[in-house]
Amino acid sequence: MPTGRKLQAPCARFVRSRIVLKLLPSARSAASLAVIAILGVLLAGTAVAQSLTPTFVQGAAFSTGSRILTITVTLTQPVAAGDLLVGWFAQYNAPAQVQVSDNVNGVWTRGPGSLQFLDNAGDIALYYRENSQAAPGGLTITVSVPSIAYLQGTVADYAGVALAGSLEQIASARGQGTAVDTGTTAAVGAGELVFAASVTGGSPMTVTPGSSAGVPYTQRARNSSGSSFEEDITSSAAGAQRGTATLGTATGWYAVCAVFHPTLATTTTSTGSTTTTAIATTTTTTTLAGACNNPTAIPAQGGTFSGTTSGASSQAGSCGSSGSAPERVFQWTPALSGTATIETCGAGTNFDSVLYLRSGVCAGGAEVGCNDDACVNSSGLLRASRITPTVTAGQTYFIIVDGYGGASGTFALKVTPPGGSSTTTTTTPTTTTTASTSTTTTSTSTTTTSTSTTTTSTSTTSSSTTTTTTLMTACRLPATGQTTCWNSSGAVISCAGTGQDGELRKGAPLTYVDNGDGTVTDVNTGLMWEKHSHDGTVHDDHNKYTWANAFAHVATLNRTNFAGHADWRLPNVRELPSIVTYQNLIPTVAPAFDNRCSSGCDVTRCSCTFSGDTWTSTSETASPSKQWFVDFQDAQVGTGLEGGTGPARAVRDTSTGCPLPATGQTTCWNSSGNVISCAGTGQDGELRRGAPLAYADNGNGTVTDLNTGLVWEKVSDDGTVHDKDNTYTWANAFTGHVATLNATSFAGHTDWRLPNVRELQSIVNYQSSNPMVSSAFKTNCAPGCPATGCSCTASGNYWSSTSSVSSPSRAWFVSFRYGNVDAFSSSGSKSVAAFVRAVRGGS
Repeated sequence: MPTGRKLQAPCARFVRSRIVLKLLPSARSAASLAVIAILGVLLAGTAVAQSLTPTFVQGAAFSTGSRILTITVTLTQPVAAGDLLVGWFAQYNAPAQVQVSDNVNGVWTRGPGSLQFLDNAGDIALYYRENSQAAPGGLTITVSVPSIAYLQGTVADYAGVALAGSLEQIASARGQGTAVDTGTTAAVGAGELVFAASVTGGSPMTVTPGSSAGVPYTQRARNSSGSSFEEDITSSAAGAQRGTATLGTATGWYAVCAVFHPTLATTTTSTGSTTTTAIATTTTTTTLAGACNNPTAIPAQGGTFSGTTSGASSQAGSCGSSGSAPERVFQWTPALSGTATIETCGAGTNFDSVLYLRSGVCAGGAEVGCNDDACVNSSGLLRASRITPTVTAGQTYFIIVDGYGGASGTFALKVTPPGGSSTTTTTTPTTTTTASTSTTTTSTSTTTTSTSTTTTSTSTTSSSTTTTTTLMTACRLPATGQTTCWNSSGAVISCAGTGQDGELRKGAPLTYVDNGDGTVTDVNTGLMWEKHSHDGTVHDDHNKYTWANAFAHVATLNRTNFAGHADWRLPNVRELPSIVTYQNLIPTVAPAFDNRCSSGCDVTRCSCTFSGDTWTSTSETASPSKQWFVDFQDAQVGTGLEGGTGPARAVRDTSTGCPLPATGQTTCWNSSGNVISCAGTGQDGELRRGAPLAYADNGNGTVTDLNTGLVWEKVSDDGTVHDKDNTYTWANAFTGHVATLNATSFAGHTDWRLPNVRELQSIVNYQSSNPMVSSAFKTNCAPGCPATGCSCTASGNYWSSTSSVSSPSRAWFVSFRYGNVDAFSSSGSKSVAAFVRAVRGGS
């Protein structure tokens, strides 16, 4: 547990590791209120029906004094249809997310802005359920975790909150002391609900509510130790909001401030639309869907939705220079977890679109994916967008169709949920055409506008077609994990404006789930990894194998059906480096692979990683008696002789996540370097795991990796800035090469950057040699050829934007002559010259 952490045991009765907290009306006797205080619950108000302004109904706060799997909180007052249920929930001492559901609505939506305790353990998150079903007899909320942990948190019930897209802004923070402060959200309008809550590691005993934008908070619930606390403002002042409070004693605190839209009153606003019927002509005024405060709802099963971007810009994604372009916003809550495909590809889109996805909150929510150019639009140009995010069932997402550099126009947005195919459904603000099961059937539908005092009902008949299309989807590579920036001398500097990996942090944030059975799943890639122990068993992190015996290790796991599976294998050279974290040292892995490792611990209680060379299934093509390994002491990727020994960490595929690009290797060799039949070897050349390497030449001096969505600068042999023989020091790679591309709007874009080490290694082809790239990067290269007419790659070292944590005067490079990833040879010094290939975009 964190230092000084003392979770107050509530005085509620325990029944099979459950705690039942009863809520009573506020108009109780003094004796009743005393009982409520003992239970750690504080209420205000009575049950009310859905109203037009936010109103507090009931609330509770809880904590456990021991580690348990589940706690239930019973709301005894009626919950009206349309109410908002929201809470701040924490678990400590389990390597998994806290889960929240109730017996009426099911699983709640997890909001963005989650935290961990100060020792980076546990999980603290906002969960909410908007538009609740009616529960006249109250409902029971279940807070749980897969393995036993300390649980604590707060919950509140509100009427008068928007039924969809209610969460507008969120801010969260952690700290030590008595002054709790979440920091500010973006500015919001007046009259909104501001919910704030905190949990603490110690027992502050008293908590004094704070204020936000000059409006004081009202305390709603607090347990007896003060370690769980919530407050609110039911009608905000306009402006940025923050959660503040003062603790009675100093301790570690973890706080959230969330702003929710109120229920919209019936209003009349002008859009200039006119509806004509057979009886009369009526001019009606409605609020057009498509903005953050009024997104267009998409059904869980997805579909294709047409529209036009117009007006002013209010949002911008992290890619595609979309800050000056108008946008359209869609709200989607998938019914299944997994990889979705969201795109604007094809003839329905006539402009340079940008597409991004936010989780939980429309304006300022966590961005799940962003893409500028991944596929062609109606002009046949690579100017349409596609993202393939991993989505969670029940989580609300906001899909934003935007434009590059001010571009706008018509679009066709296709949303394919996990496990689904694309069914075309065309929609506009006033008409809906739903696809039928026949390609020739005519269907009729009606769209009714209900936010106006005058209702427009337009019935439109049109032909519709159902089509199923299989498309290659782009997947974000895992991020490197680097968050610090250094100059060429190795001194820590501010990241702002450097373009370094520590500033841009491109890629999907590293996320892992401990499955509790000796395995860890990488949420991004879907790969399930064997955990290592320190107990002398087959999983011990100090077990060493020759390369041939590494496959025998895998065979042992399959023979014993380890963790219930018999399809374990040795990872390839693209997969094993994917768990490297370039911010950590000795070992260079995330805590999922390095926690609680001590003598005697088994894989269900700890996770160990040997700081040394670990085998992959991939051979070195140029010298096939050697095989690729990853050194988890410093993250180097190199090759070693078969006679050497090292650990082996097995992996298996799951049906989730987004596959990494394959290595390209298709040949198998024996230990002497002779070509052999691949059948039954388990080598990379046999299994060929990952997405097949696929690239598209855009005809403008760039190549798009269709797996990752990254757009790469092509290299020429014409003496220009793109020439293959140009070399730069690490600093000049940013200020010279990349800056020049952006200053000249190379290929029509100004967001070029230096790739991080994960991205740069993704284009190595481990079947090719000297240079080790696919043909997209080495075609027709001859003196005088421009980047639009050829594609060159120098057989040497190329800079990445990632520094070496152990020696930050050095940076990571990829050798396209040999395929190794290194920072520690003489070539890794930031003062040495190396080649550069710029990149942009990415899903």
